[in-house]
Amino acid sequence: MPRALEGAPRCAECVRKSPGFERLVVLADYRRQPAIREWILAFKHGGRRDLALPLGTALARCAGPELRARGERVVLVPVPLHLARRIERGYDQAALLADEVGAATGIRVVRALRRQRPTAVQGEVGAVSRRANVRGAFAPRARWVTGLSRGRWAEFDRVWLVDDVVTSGATLRECARVLRRMGARRVSALAIARAARDPGEEEGQEWRGEGGGTEERGKE
Repeated sequence: MPRALEGAPRCAECVRKSPGFERLVVLADYRRQPAIREWILAFKHGGRRDLALPLGTALARCAGPELRARGERVVLVPVPLHLARRIERGYDQAALLADEVGAATGIRVVRALRRQRPTAVQGEVGAVSRRANVRGAFAPRARWVTGLSRGRWAEFDRVWLVDDVVTSGATLRECARVLRRMGARRVSALAIARAARDPGEEEGQEWRGEGGGTEERGKE
């Protein structure tokens, strides 16, 4: 939200249905800032893993005050790729991004989640289908099973999920649900960009760029 509105009540959409996480901090607007969109697409689909450093550093600068707010003990948890997609891509972009944010802020990164089944690309399905697409897709990693992890999560006041792009928030909502079941007290999220709907746009409608191609492709 604009800086002037940071202390305002929740937006109407969040009042109608809780997003499942408390706060969301993003660096840029995916739709209205073409430069960041090109960087994200190169980072995710162009093999440019080196872009994790400048993107992660910029996100850390943007989110730093929020991460350190209220003297909370916090931890970063990347939203994981499925193994098959990670092998295809050669790396997990959210994990690389979380590592760079952690290096810039001194905050611990914990790979606490795994994606237990492949899912369709989120940008290719409507908002309702996005929720169904990721439901049950995430689970604790083996050493962070619920019974073992509750004591560990007690060390932290807040868990910050880290992802590249947020659209409907369905992926973050599902990850937050799993983390709370594992014992996390509070869950918030960081992302490079948000691709929010324009006012009046129908829920689930795909946004298409000037060339007619879907620009939101590739958001897991």
